[in-house]
Amino acid sequence: MQEFTGNTTGADAIIVADGPIAADLGFNSGPGALRDGARPNTSVGRWLRLFLRNVGGFASDEHDKATFGNSFRVVLAEDMATLDAIGWPPLSGDFGYDGTDDVVTMARMNSGTIIGSVVGSTPEEILPYLGDGLTRTAAWDLTHVYGLGSGHFSPLLVLSPILARVFANAGWSKDQVRAALFEHARIPASRFEKFIGEWSNLTAGRPTLTQLAADGHVPSVFGESTDPDRLVPIVTEPSRIRIAVAGDPNRPNAYALSNDGPHGWWTAACIDRARSADLDCAVDL
Repeated sequence: MQEFTGNTTGADAIIVADGPIAADLGFNSGPGALRDGARPNTSVGRWLRLFLRNVGGFASDEHDKATFGNSFRVVLAEDMATLDAIGWPPLSGDFGYDGTDDVVTMARMNSGTIIGSVVGSTPEEILPYLGDGLTRTAAWDLTHVYGLGSGHFSPLLVLSPILARVFANAGWSKDQVRAALFEHARIPASRFEKFIGEWSNLTAGRPTLTQLAADGHVPSVFGESTDPDRLVPIVTEPSRIRIAVAGDPNRPNAYALSNDGPHGWWTAACIDRARSADLDCAVDL
């Protein structure tokens, strides 16, 4: 993670906490879920920055080649009560865990976009807002679909609880939401090709998506015609869209975060609450 935190885009890791331990330790999953100030969220996020600097030796005067960089990211704790009420698995469910597991999930993010004032009382009414928000965070990062990576672009969409409930009340599972977002989060093929080959200059030969699909480098959905204005998805499959639930329960907003592909791929691990024999300490609850 240190190597790529210091590359030119300056993306940084986000930590997502799931399971009973988030409430036990007092993590904030409500209003201001991604704002510093709540001690657990802030302390653990700050710890990562200190670890990179003091243990990994990641210092700005030697290793940090980010053009701008980001301030440290606080921990995003999911709203486990809402997830339990609507019957959805947490983000860590994408990696084989469930709501009873204490899990830390991490990935490296380039940028984020607020999707504000979503209006609608049905999934069909709110999906265009969410799909648009995901596309607005996807630019040169699409080279992780093809170019710098191969099918590795995997953005995160954080839904406020009220938006998650709209889907759940209509009987939608999280996978159904992902499938619908796969259809709504689309951009013109010509724009996609500019990002991966023309504007970014990161794909040798600047092949078209039709050529890439014909050669098996991207799924066939990217090459269904040669029309430059046809809409193509921003990810290779619906499962690449990650979904978390947090934030003010009374606000119809969402937050889209753009993933940095294999530079900081998604990973998850259980939190071990057992006493550490070598350190002779335990997590106090």
